[in-house]
Amino acid sequence: GATSSVLSGLYFILAGCSRFVEEAYRGEVQTNKFGGLSIYQWLSILSIVTGAFLTTLSGGSLVMSFTFSIELIGVSLFAGLIWAV
Repeated sequence: GATSSVLSGLYFILAGCSRFVEEAYRGEVQTNKFGGLSIYQWLSILSIVTGAFLTTLSGGSLVMSFTFSIELIGVSLFAGLIWAV
């Protein structure tokens, strides 16, 4: 029953949090730093703020239906084969 804006907002928030922590442990000397944080950590903060903004929007509710068909299975197998190669 969650809206698409809440789901996409949570994605941005969680991805930003994980990226922020990941970038804290990188020891790349060539990365620019501003205010004690690397540029990638600032981008992570921007992702978190964007996610917080997205969760405030009113979006349509997602309705997911799981119907299987021969075409769907065929396309899925073909795509899986391409990725495997």
